Amino acid sequence: MVRWPLTVSLVVAACGPSVAGSPEAGSSTGEVSTSMVDPSEPTASGVPPAEDTTGTTAPTSTSVVDDTGSDSETTGGPPTREGPSRILVFYTPHGFYQDQAWSGTGQSFVLGSMLEPLEPWSDHLLIVEGISSHAVDPEGIDVMDNHSTASAGLLTGGLLGTGVNGEATDFNPHYAGGPSLDVVLGEALAGETLLSSVHLGVRDPSPTSLPLGVSYLGLDQPNPPWLDPSTTFELMFGGLEDPALDSLHDAVAGIAADDPVGLLDAQLALAAAAFGHDVTRVQLVTVDVGIPSIRWTELGLRLPFHEVLVSEPSLQAEPVYVRWGQSLAALVGQLEATPSASGASLLDSTLVVWLSELGSVPAAHSRNAVLVVVVDVSGTMTTGRVAEVDADQADLAATLAAALGVELGAFGHPSLGAAPIAELLEVSGRHRSE
Repeated sequence: MVRWPLTVSLVVAACGPSVAGSPEAGSSTGEVSTSMVDPSEPTASGVPPAEDTTGTTAPTSTSVVDDTGSDSETTGGPPTREGPSRILVFYTPHGFYQDQAWSGTGQSFVLGSMLEPLEPWSDHLLIVEGISSHAVDPEGIDVMDNHSTASAGLLTGGLLGTGVNGEATDFNPHYAGGPSLDVVLGEALAGETLLSSVHLGVRDPSPTSLPLGVSYLGLDQPNPPWLDPSTTFELMFGGLEDPALDSLHDAVAGIAADDPVGLLDAQLALAAAAFGHDVTRVQLVTVDVGIPSIRWTELGLRLPFHEVLVSEPSLQAEPVYVRWGQSLAALVGQLEATPSASGASLLDSTLVVWLSELGSVPAAHSRNAVLVVVVDVSGTMTTGRVAEVDADQADLAATLAAALGVELGAFGHPSLGAAPIAELLEVSGRHRSE
């Protein structure tokens, strides 16, 4: 069983994986399944490479990872730029407890037990308050049934698709109405990487047919996560020869489907290695779904997590939030300890973003509540503070894209008018589309 800190040394590969054929995109009508996506038809987090009309196999990458995560000039990849060129989004469900997260505002803030593991990077933290959660259906109605619509709208700029219960107004889970930010950024930043974006997940072994996830390929097309670490390893690193990867392979093998702590650490270890070998530059790691059903028995909980949140005191849930913070901090530390080809750390060129679709429990269903915590050591975002803004999740998506040098353009529901939040960005000296 893998547990952080994972004692695997990651060395940036001088060349990318040799691939006989890139994974093809797939889709699913449901959000999750209990097993890994069929390796013979993997989704590659939903974004296929450009169609090869020559009949040849996918090109072998010979790129060298530099500090920015861009390909070297000899590969024809994206040009080198200042600021981050990778992003990892860490999603946890159903909000948080304010007293366990942080107190204070501006530069005078104190991290609670949930975020305390990120204390070593407090000068590089940006905690954002005031991101409204809006989700607009095809009729232009701002729907709020809290769980599925908040999940579907979190990374899609509030753009909803079809509701599964027809005209129902009391509880009508919706699919999203377009691609999510991870998929869009993957297309923009992929260069010659093997995978444009990767969606890794930790789920309850019992499946749900409701659309409760946050990643989408397009209208009514959920992008299901890769769930089995061993299969994920083969899809990411099959054919690469690296002793460090051999150790990682052994560490993530054989983790039971009912061991969410072990699976979470394994998925994050794989994510760190994927950045280290430039397999992808955009990753989404999702823990559970909008109505969280995992039983965190190793952390002392016997009920599904949603039942804990609605029926138990906050102290009952605290070990789970703390463990999430510890796992994410371990990933950040791994990126910081992993050098790129030029000697800077992978963290120098990576945005790490912790999101939840809801806010502070018990008032988690408030619109002005979305959890946003960013780790950025590049100086691209205005870190070292708690920022109070008046914006929505479409604006947040545009802001994260701008930090990565991507002009998002029309994204999400038009009524929300996605635009970068200027006060969150240090624009001087950065090459960024406005």
